[in-house]
Order: sequence, then C-alpha cells, then structure tokens
Amino acid sequence: LYASHATGFFPSTATDQNDATLPPERMRQIEAGFKADLLDEKLLLTGAVFEIEQRDQAVTDPASLSLPPAEQYSASLGKTRTRGLEL
Repeated sequence: LYASHATGFFPSTATDQNDATLPPERMRQIEAGFKADLLDEKLLLTGAVFEIEQRDQAVTDPASLSLPPAEQYSASLGKTRTRGLEL
C-alpha cells in the first residue's frame, strides 16, 4: 500500500485584458494505491485512486479569440478538479 500528497505552484507570465500579470497557478495532488505480486511474480496487480486540484490556471480568454494570436489575452480558469481510478 502507498499514499502520496504533493503541492506546488507555477509562476504566471500570462496577462489579462488590462495587461496585468495573472496570479500563479497552484496545485494539490493526493494519491493512494496498492501493488501486489502474485503467482511467483508472474502476475502484477496495481490500483490507485487520485485527485488533482488546480487553481488559477491561465487559459486564453474566449472573448479574445477573434483577435490575432499576438493580441489575444488570458484569464484565470479558477478551480478545476480531476478525480480518477487506475487499475
């Protein structure tokens, strides 16, 4: 059995429509799982559950998509969460 927890952040260089730098992206990840060798190591079973939470991820603001690429600006996505199961 195992469990892990990680946090981090990425400084942002993206700017909004007012040319202000967006806040850094922050993340948190938790994971728990198992690994098992069976039948004299002829069969390996693994399983895990995880959750990844991100805040302030910079994305292209949909309101600027009609502009040329060099003139498009960004917005903070807010909070996103990904949950999963791996077997």
